[in-house]
Amino acid sequence: ITVNINWNVDKYILGRFWGTTAVAVYAVGALLNFHYLNLSKTISNVFIPRVNRLVAIDDNNSELTNLFIRIGRIQFIVMFFIFISFFTFGSYFVSLWAGKEYEDSYIIALLLMSSVIVPSIQTIGIEIQKAKNIHKFRSTIYFLIALANLSITIPLAQKYGGIGAAIGTVIAQILGECIIMNIFYHKKVRINMISFWKEIFHFSPSLFLPLIMSIAIKYYFTINSVTSFIILVSMFSLVYFVSFWIFGLNNFEKTLISNPIMKFMHKNYKN
Repeated sequence: ITVNINWNVDKYILGRFWGTTAVAVYAVGALLNFHYLNLSKTISNVFIPRVNRLVAIDDNNSELTNLFIRIGRIQFIVMFFIFISFFTFGSYFVSLWAGKEYEDSYIIALLLMSSVIVPSIQTIGIEIQKAKNIHKFRSTIYFLIALANLSITIPLAQKYGGIGAAIGTVIAQILGECIIMNIFYHKKVRINMISFWKEIFHFSPSLFLPLIMSIAIKYYFTINSVTSFIILVSMFSLVYFVSFWIFGLNNFEKTLISNPIMKFMHKNYKN
């Protein structure tokens, strides 16, 4: 309930001050953010049985931390790829998909997605909280986020419309999900968040080439056709994953990727 209140409060405020057109534009951006979050949950949902088993057997916080880090790194690789790809190509994609009158939806979606990058790589923490039966705190925090969102968004939405509403949500999300929840994970859930963030920051060298290419494409190339869009997306994807393979992935992550590929190639070779 609190999650739904938080993610829908902006629409009600925009409907009150700007009307249905502003709500429709905001809704497109919010929908993209919704799918972005759901993808992250899909990755962590695979590990729910393992989390429950670890907590039920001995509640080993060291093992839970290792699992939290391992899943978080995998989620970061995927979620940051989607985010930076959307930053680079999202404007053309939104205009192609929804229409040029929805240009602000790109900015709204980008703002909302930026606010959930941190929680999107920590979704397994929700399942750890449930397994330990200490998830009430998160519900309380989400209720407070919704209240903060409401109070911050009203003046911003009045002045700046949908983009202002998105900024209000970003501020509330950063305070609640990125700061308070990370402290809670460390202090109460007993997940070593210092180790977690050290592991995430190990990806820093991998980001250099993709970020340079992203900025170059966005500001020095004009995407004016579906063909050029597909070609540039393909080139960018290749650079991103090659950069991560060389500079960021550990042996476990490389094996996780290479094993299915080798099995697929071996199967096709036998056939």
